[in-house]
Amino acid sequence: MEGYARHLRHKYISRLTGTENLPRTGAFILAFNHDSFMDPFCIWSICYPDSGSRGLFFISQVHTIWDVLINVLLKRYAGTLAVDKKSKGLVVEQAVTKLARGDIVAITPEGIITRSTTLRKGKTGTARMALLARACVVPVGIQTDYYVWHVQHLIKWLIRPKNKAVIAIGNALRFDHHYGEPISERLLVEVTADIIQEIGKLCGKEYNPEKEVTKCADTE
Repeated sequence: MEGYARHLRHKYISRLTGTENLPRTGAFILAFNHDSFMDPFCIWSICYPDSGSRGLFFISQVHTIWDVLINVLLKRYAGTLAVDKKSKGLVVEQAVTKLARGDIVAITPEGIITRSTTLRKGKTGTARMALLARACVVPVGIQTDYYVWHVQHLIKWLIRPKNKAVIAIGNALRFDHHYGEPISERLLVEVTADIIQEIGKLCGKEYNPEKEVTKCADTE
């Protein structure tokens, strides 16, 4: 599978920087912006060759055919943690358990795929996971100029992709200075803003810190 991951990386990613920022051992949270259904596959192709014995788990909410497809395909080579609409806090507990045993959790703090040129409101689930598990967050910025949605466009693009992603991996964000504090709403919003801001720098999207942060763990 390592060969397949490298092939996928070569085919769909034109430039990749900052791989040295990925921790080689131990648990961490990988937080990235979400512009395309191909984002999780690109992230997997980057992490899989160096994940070692660590598991890689994507947080996802199944609500479209693309989410179903991603869940089915990735479950063979990684894992998925589905968001329960009735108990959104459950996925946070599951993620913290995975992190506690040394695995990697990938999440999109913005939630659903967006075509916006600015970053969406951040969801505080990523911050809650980082604080509860005491895990670092590695921000990732993905720049693409494609948005494949219709089946006919998807098939053509998969066979012969005209546009490739530019991916930048930033320095790990550590929140050790907050570990002794109660996990309050204010703290979650503050940490979420820090994470989103770093993602914005890496993907070249404008970030407005005055925007309200969405107070839930649902990543859609």
